[in-house]
Amino acid sequence: MDAVGQFLRNVLLVGLALVLIALGGIIGTFAADAVFGPKAAAISNISYAAEDGSTLLAYINIQPGPEMRPGIILVPDMWGLDEQVLRLTNLLANEGYVVIAPDLYRGAASGVLHRAVLLEAVTPDERVLRDLQSAFDYLTSVETVDPNAIGMIGLGYGGGVALRYAASNPLVSAVVNAYGDVLTSPDALGELRGPVMGVFAGRGSRVSAAQVAAFEALLDEAGIENDLTVYDQFTGGFFHFPEITVIGSDVHVAWQQVVAFFDEHLR
Repeated sequence: MDAVGQFLRNVLLVGLALVLIALGGIIGTFAADAVFGPKAAAISNISYAAEDGSTLLAYINIQPGPEMRPGIILVPDMWGLDEQVLRLTNLLANEGYVVIAPDLYRGAASGVLHRAVLLEAVTPDERVLRDLQSAFDYLTSVETVDPNAIGMIGLGYGGGVALRYAASNPLVSAVVNAYGDVLTSPDALGELRGPVMGVFAGRGSRVSAAQVAAFEALLDEAGIENDLTVYDQFTGGFFHFPEITVIGSDVHVAWQQVVAFFDEHLR
C-alpha cells in the first residue's frame, strides 16, 4: 500500500472511530436520561382515565376556597412534565386559576435536547389531542372550576399543540401560544374561537417573524381576536425560572402580559 493509500485508510479509520464514539455518547446520554432524568410520575399529583382506557398523569394546582375559578390547561414544551412545568403551573395558579399540566408523553420526560426532540417526534399527534380532551374533561369536573371559563397556554412544542386542540374544541375560551408552531391555513383554524395571544422569540425560535405575521393575517381574515408579539430581545423558549420571577425583567413583563390576557378573557 502506497503512502497516499495508507493515509486515506488512517483518515477513514479515525473518522469511523469518531463516529462510533459520538454514537456511543448519544446512546449513553439517552440511557442515562431515561434512568436518571426527570420523570412525569415524580411531578404528577393526579391520575385519570384516557379515552383508550390508559391511565394518564398530570399535575394540578387547586387553590383553597369555595369560590368558582377559571381553569387553565398548561401544555408542556418538548421536555415533558418536569420541574419547570410544575413551577410555572404554581405561578399561574397563584394568580387565581385552577391550573392543570398534563403529561402528554405518558410517563416519559427528558433533560437532554436530543432525547426531548425524539420524544416529540414519536408521540402521535392524534393521541395527544385525545389526551388533552381527557385533561379538559378532568379540569371541568373540578367543583370549583367554571366550565365556561377555560383557557390554555402551551410552551414551545406545547404552543402548537394548544392551538390545534383549541381548534378542535370551541369551549376553549382563550389560548396562548408561547413560542410554538402556528397554524398555516384557514382549514387548520377549525372551530377556533379565540381570542388568541402569541409570544414569540426573535431569535432561535421554532417559528420566524414572517410565519408569525402570516398567522396574524390568517386570524385577522377569519375575524378572530388576536394579540401576537415577537420579542426581538428573546432567544428560543424564554418562560423559565428564575428569570420569569425577576420583577422588571423582560421575561417577567412578558409573563405579566399573559396573565393580563387571561384576566381579561376568563374572568
